[in-house]
Amino acid sequence: MATKTIDIFSYNILEDGTTTAAADTTFPKSRLYDWSSNFYWRKTAEGDITISVDQGASNIQSVDTLWIADHNFNGSDCTWEYSGDNATWSGAAVWTQGDANNILKIKTTAQTSRYWQLTISGVAEPQCGEVLMSDGISFDIMLTPTASHTLESQVSWTQSISGQSFGTKKGSQRREIAYNLRVTDAVLTNINTVITNTNNFLEPTLIKDKDGTYALFRFSTPPVYLYTDNDITEVDIRLSEVQ
Repeated sequence: MATKTIDIFSYNILEDGTTTAAADTTFPKSRLYDWSSNFYWRKTAEGDITISVDQGASNIQSVDTLWIADHNFNGSDCTWEYSGDNATWSGAAVWTQGDANNILKIKTTAQTSRYWQLTISGVAEPQCGEVLMSDGISFDIMLTPTASHTLESQVSWTQSISGQSFGTKKGSQRREIAYNLRVTDAVLTNINTVITNTNNFLEPTLIKDKDGTYALFRFSTPPVYLYTDNDITEVDIRLSEVQ
């Protein structure tokens, strides 16, 4: 049986670097990297729109994944590029977007470059909920105990004086997942990196779950560490889906 993994993308260079993107006043560029797809960036314009990132001269982070959530880029021509000098650009991905599904582009090899940009052509009023450029950390999931997946209700119930119950729906149901990771001492440092990048669990993170689905999650509880022999630690993580 093949080993199942979870990939955690705990940083976004748009948040950590200097991001430039034209935006309408009420839909600012900060919404491109606020770790929520419910709040939109938007720009009323004609022609090409470019979202560019400068990571700075030091602390340059690697990137192999582009994830775009809740967009209206259907029918647009898109180009994702990187550069070391902001003059000569290399293509990471070029495509015509064929639907309104979340966009996922993955480079075969992670690239450490100071400058990145995404160009969208052919949309009069482009908008999206999130643009993430990152490089994930992969962790092996233990076969036993098995991973669990539950649905978290977004309905709250109140009861009238007469005993009649009334439900208020606050959104769509959300997933809650629990994984037991098996990591060596060397890999354990990556867990600490994830915790630091999420500002000690304050910010959500992009997750690729064991089935290959990408979504934003937050830690619902801090990880639990079970120390064993032979340089192995079992780490219990619990995550709640966010939007």
